[in-house]
Amino acid sequence: MKARIISAEKQTLPQYNQLSGIDEPTLMVVTTVAFFKDEDADAEGAVPYLTQKFAQRPEEVDQDNPTAYFDRQANILQAELDGQQANAETQAQSQLADQIVEKLTNINGGQ
Repeated sequence: MKARIISAEKQTLPQYNQLSGIDEPTLMVVTTVAFFKDEDADAEGAVPYLTQKFAQRPEEVDQDNPTAYFDRQANILQAELDGQQANAETQAQSQLADQIVEKLTNINGGQ
């Protein structure tokens, strides 16, 4: 999974302050990121797997590598996708095993 920055802008957004108990205007970096499957990442006109907006305070952004957070998010999405694929494969194997067991059980009247 690869992250591609679509846009980034500075915005003032409300953020809850625990001390005052109210939402206060807070300067944020708002970034729109498209996540692409590895095989689609460099293809022209590829459709993103997911597009998401992130809002971070400037001090939360890694100054040395501002895309590091989004790269980590891409790795997390890839791990989730891999897990879903592995689960689907396991489920398909389980269904196949059920069918084989049923066929074997039904040979000779299940004896």
